[in-house]
Amino acid sequence: MGSMKPSFEKRHAAIEKKFRNAKRASKIKERYGVFTQKMFEQLLEELRVRIKEDLKTELHKLDGKLDWLITSYNKFNQEQILQSNKVTNLEERIENLEKSSRIVVQ
Repeated sequence: MGSMKPSFEKRHAAIEKKFRNAKRASKIKERYGVFTQKMFEQLLEELRVRIKEDLKTELHKLDGKLDWLITSYNKFNQEQILQSNKVTNLEERIENLEKSSRIVVQ
């Protein structure tokens, strides 16, 4: 009779588990309703559209920031070129002065 008890307890535990799962499924169904395939597809489409719009907005912001960055970089690059030309011109003038005066400036 002792060997029948564990088997009974196992069956009872399995039935309890099935009952809890059915009860949970019933609560989910009451709370959220039943989704049809069409409802699910509509939700996915709405999510896709929302993600696309959010992404478009973020990309637009990023484009603005990149435009500013590229413009700033180009201005900086132009300034560097002008400064480089000025330094080259000054070096040439110093060399000419050194040659003409025979004084070396360091």
